Amino acid sequence: MAKIYHKFTIETPASAVYPLLTTVEGLQKWWMKDSRGTPEEVNGEIEFGDKSTYYNKMKVISHEKDKKVVWQVLESVGPMPEAEAWNKTTIEIELEEKQLARLGGKTATIVLFKHSGFPQGSEDTKPFAEANFYWAYSLLGLKNVAEGKEGFPM
Repeated sequence: MAKIYHKFTIETPASAVYPLLTTVEGLQKWWMKDSRGTPEEVNGEIEFGDKSTYYNKMKVISHEKDKKVVWQVLESVGPMPEAEAWNKTTIEIELEEKQLARLGGKTATIVLFKHSGFPQGSEDTKPFAEANFYWAYSLLGLKNVAEGKEGFPM
């Protein structure tokens, strides 16, 4: 199975990052303006966008306060048939809080993002490359918002 990985540092404690992943208001700031649902609840569902353009419906599999969020994609609809490749994939976002010497001992959050479960061989396709790019773009928005800057939600 193919996976997308991203690892990066956010220069703020995990307690400032976690609500951006587990509240509708937080998700609207960095990922999709049209976000709704119950991201704060295990077994809750989150919907992004609408089926006429771009849409994802996800189930919250688990979360651990200030440490981890796991979602499963239940339904994905997009302008290309490849959007269906997201169905039954898993998105996992781990947060590790550390005091970093390179930041003068400042508390920061290391984020490990994984989107896994894509069909074998999809890592060599244009849609997979595009998904990887847009995740990087969106995650930069998450970093910006957590650090008090503007995000760029779709």
